[in-house]
Amino acid sequence: LAYFITLTDLNAGVRQALFIDALTGHVLDQWSLNEALLDREVYDGQQGGAIPGLMSREEGDPAAIDIEVNRAYDWTGDFYDFFMRAYGRDSIDNAGMTLRATVNSRSTGCPNAYWNGMQAVYCTGVVTDDIVAHELCHGIIGATAKLIYQNQSGMLNEHFADVFGELVDLFNGDASEPGTPGSGPGPF
Repeated sequence: LAYFITLTDLNAGVRQALFIDALTGHVLDQWSLNEALLDREVYDGQQGGAIPGLMSREEGDPAAIDIEVNRAYDWTGDFYDFFMRAYGRDSIDNAGMTLRATVNSRSTGCPNAYWNGMQAVYCTGVVTDDIVAHELCHGIIGATAKLIYQNQSGMLNEHFADVFGELVDLFNGDASEPGTPGSGPGPF
């Protein structure tokens, strides 16, 4: 038996939902009731170097013809959902920042991807869920820890982006290595 309750603190802008065990009083689950708005824009670089490129899909648009556009759109949504559900974070800046991506770009040595401080950019063929999350995580790292992208702090920046890229991969159920942790191939 559990109770469902909501807590509201208008001064702090907090609304929480909770499931409470009726016998023990322990919190079984809790989540934010604050409304957030996922806002995505995906551009097609059309194999050129111009950023952002041709607008191909905005929030709520039907699927585009280009599979890279649709992958970037979907996996950017997974990134957003992971950080909203796990940390109550509303986008990169925690204030609903539009998540922008350019796919099919040749603005860097391909195959590659990068975060330019305002958006993610992907060469054709590198748009995967963990790479999308990795690049967008550089935005969160820049907005929070502000790690300088050089030497040890640059390595930590890459590490955190790698870890959260994999966490989003696991969150959306598209893990590259199925099974329990440590069940991968061979002894290590």
